[in-house]
Amino acid sequence: GGASLHVEEATVTVSGCTFSNNTGDGNALHVTKTAAVVTMEDCDISGGNKCTVYGVNANTVTFNRVNFHDNHAVSESGAAAWLEGAGTYTFTDCNFVDNSADYRGGAIGINSSDVNVSFTGGKFQGNHADGAGSNYAGGAICVAKGSVDCTNVLFKENYSFVGNDTNAGGIIRLTSSGDCARFDHCVFDNNWSCRSSQSNNSCA
Repeated sequence: GGASLHVEEATVTVSGCTFSNNTGDGNALHVTKTAAVVTMEDCDISGGNKCTVYGVNANTVTFNRVNFHDNHAVSESGAAAWLEGAGTYTFTDCNFVDNSADYRGGAIGINSSDVNVSFTGGKFQGNHADGAGSNYAGGAICVAKGSVDCTNVLFKENYSFVGNDTNAGGIIRLTSSGDCARFDHCVFDNNWSCRSSQSNNSCA
């Protein structure tokens, strides 16, 4: 992983950079060890074909004013970021627009109770997940295990479509007992989820 930047035991700051059309897991940033401290600010990340940020383990990873757009996780989850293992990930005034995943979490996937993830400001708009394989979608965010905090975030026109299953969630999907999502002064505008079957089509 880490087609552009692979960080293990280092402190790294990335500012004003553009990452476009990179391939593989963590094609913009791959963080693998708990000693890693990364700050990314005023960057643009687009056109990735897997998760653009892959957090396996980290100490602290901070994103300020980063735009994640038009990334697509092919046969995977979390087109903008897939976060697992341990670490603290903070997103401030970041925008996630038109990202998509074949499986779960159109923009973000979280898969560890030892990961702390928070979003302050910014927006999730036009992201979607198809729920292939697992049928646990989550148009913007999927928490397979863990928690997420959102403050002053706009969620607009995110959606999921999961065939015959009801486990969708236009904005977020929590898949395990004990998962937690907290929303404070967020705005939810025209998000939806849809399922289909031979006898019944329904959207919510």
